[in-house]
Amino acid sequence: MRHDQLKRTVIVLLFMTFSLGISTNSYAAKTGDWAVKARQLFEQDEYDQVIKIAKAHKKEMAGNMFLAFSYMQNGLYNSSAADKTQSKNYINLLKEKVSVDHLDDLSFFTDQRDKPDVAKSAKMLLNQGFKNIKIIDELPKVLKFLESPNDDVKKLAATTCTRLVNPLRAVVNKGGTMRKKDVRILSNEKNIRRLLGSLDSANSSKCLKLIEQPVLKYSSSYSESLKTVKLEKDINNAIVKREKKYPKSNWYSAIGKKR
Repeated sequence: MRHDQLKRTVIVLLFMTFSLGISTNSYAAKTGDWAVKARQLFEQDEYDQVIKIAKAHKKEMAGNMFLAFSYMQNGLYNSSAADKTQSKNYINLLKEKVSVDHLDDLSFFTDQRDKPDVAKSAKMLLNQGFKNIKIIDELPKVLKFLESPNDDVKKLAATTCTRLVNPLRAVVNKGGTMRKKDVRILSNEKNIRRLLGSLDSANSSKCLKLIEQPVLKYSSSYSESLKTVKLEKDINNAIVKREKKYPKSNWYSAIGKKR
């Protein structure tokens, strides 16, 4: 019995080591070995060394993040106004440019539990990253984060999806027609299934209702939970309401134009 338990423990440890190796190698491939080294030094509170490394990568968002949060920590420990100003300047720069493309970098800083100021600012930037998404073309990118293990990230992703789709539904409600790319993105099976897979989120359900008729093609393949049944009922009611207002309409055009 003890032998079996020991064997299982060894297997779990080997799996965790292997998974960590894949994660580290993946991050290194995306940002470079310098960023892996900077992460290690940041966790060891070696902020001056992190700054030295990151200064050579100011053109990269990851470099700016390391600079912002290393100066922030130096300002805390050294009571240095200069370091605090440097940190503030980099934070302001990040606010303008951050997006969900930088989630991996931001999640590292949001996980720094013994650095509350860093974690708080990183979460603010995470929020800003989703807010900076303005066009429907980026919806598929956002939908990937509905599968995040982080509940805050999932909530932000679902809220962003609704915000992106709502103006397109408003176009039809006002008598217009969605563009070809809108129709393509909203009717995409993969996109719809990702939303259906996160029905626990109120915003995912709202987004699916806004997409409307294309959702019914795939919702039937999901378990007939109360949420799924309610979603289908709400969509059918929305279709009836739309067709009453615009008898010749389809889900993407008030006049029934074909795309």
